[in-house]
Amino acid sequence: MKLVEEHVPGLYSLRSIAYIVACFLAPIVLAHLINGIGWWAPPISAAGWNVLAFYLMSRMSWNAESIRERCLARYGDRAYRQFFYRYVVPVFSPCMIAFLMIPAVGNSRFVPPLYPYDHALYRTLSPWWFFVPVGILLFTFSVWAMRKSINGGFDRDTELFLYTIHPEKSFPIQGGMYQYVRHAHYAEGIWMAIGAAFLAQDWMGFLMVFMFVLPYCGIARAEDQELIRRYGASFEAHVKSKPMFFPRLRDLGSLARLALIGP
Repeated sequence: MKLVEEHVPGLYSLRSIAYIVACFLAPIVLAHLINGIGWWAPPISAAGWNVLAFYLMSRMSWNAESIRERCLARYGDRAYRQFFYRYVVPVFSPCMIAFLMIPAVGNSRFVPPLYPYDHALYRTLSPWWFFVPVGILLFTFSVWAMRKSINGGFDRDTELFLYTIHPEKSFPIQGGMYQYVRHAHYAEGIWMAIGAAFLAQDWMGFLMVFMFVLPYCGIARAEDQELIRRYGASFEAHVKSKPMFFPRLRDLGSLARLALIGP
């Protein structure tokens, strides 16, 4: 995050925070209003937000070189600052909505439904003593797997696409959890989403997970191509040798050991 703060002066100013919060909350409020129309609204709404998230995320990888050249030519030292507010900030909310849809459509035995629709997809699944513990286990494991000591060097600068504008400051991330899945950051979010679906305890939650995963397959492939262009044949070999989000069966034990105990 230090590099992002260096390249975005005034990041924590009132104006900057107000802009980021507005960009984040406005789509969430809109999604909530749409979801209240009828039982069919959440999946249609989720499809739209997922498509938007896919477009906003993948365009930064598809067009990385042209975006970088244009921003540097036009803004010079302020290139990443402009890129951050125009490209990165608008991504936050659609990606978060895609995840929030999962608990939002839940009908758990322990939490009153936000949208109490009388439809088969929203009926509570049983037994709770299976769904709830599995959900808690997956959710907790996913959060624990995100800690810094095993993330292979992935940091907020990477997450906020700093290296799209400044590739000379980047480095290939292949250690830690990335030994087992090449997109560990997205994988952890997907595992968490599956856990959230178990906690939601209805079929609509699992439908939302399926819709959540689809755009990330495209986003991850777009990022693979950008990183291959950036790092060359060695990274291409890494892409071909590692699964995208889910580890191979033979690696499950090693991954779990790394996530739970550390290196």
